[in-house]
Amino acid sequence: MGGEEEPCKLARVLVEVSEPERGGAPGFTPYHVLEALKLLSRKSMGRPALQRALGLGEGSVKTMVAKLREKGMVERVGKGLKVTSAGARVAEVLTAILTYTIFKEEVPGLWEEDTLITCLSCAPAPRNLTEVYKVRDYLVAEGCRVSLVGGAVGPGYYVLPGVPDYIGRHVVDVLDAIRARGLVVLTPASCTPQTVSAILKLLAFECPCKPPG
Repeated sequence: MGGEEEPCKLARVLVEVSEPERGGAPGFTPYHVLEALKLLSRKSMGRPALQRALGLGEGSVKTMVAKLREKGMVERVGKGLKVTSAGARVAEVLTAILTYTIFKEEVPGLWEEDTLITCLSCAPAPRNLTEVYKVRDYLVAEGCRVSLVGGAVGPGYYVLPGVPDYIGRHVVDVLDAIRARGLVVLTPASCTPQTVSAILKLLAFECPCKPPG
């Protein structure tokens, strides 16, 4: 899994783990799968602890762990669970290019709560509204209906196609504060699982990552 497409292939694995089976849709998403791998990369945990950390039910975590074990990404160690080298690789690669931060500030006129800023550093900033709508389609499909989509073209230089100036000026200040890179998506903090899942699916199915330079 080398080369520029590795993040896309790894994201596709997470999406496959979260896909519904005969019993209906699972109670977890690609976001939860990535979070589980990140947690288990830091330390081994039992299923109850993982359940509490992810805010999921027992059945959902049991199903997710079983699927991750089938994929060779998680293994048992005594009474706990830990990632394998394959699982650690997924967490490492995706964490390096996909970052999400809760910024303690609202976006005036759009939402009155903290803001989630999600950056996909390997993907270019959207050049026009068509590219913005493609990202928004994934967000809406996951249940997040209000968002801002833009990106960083270079240090301190951002594009926000279709965003009014009075909102754009505020957003640029926020992006400067976190030194945003690549494709940037802003959503209400309550949309965190949906937003991250949408970006993972965009990465898996559209593979927007571009070679550097």
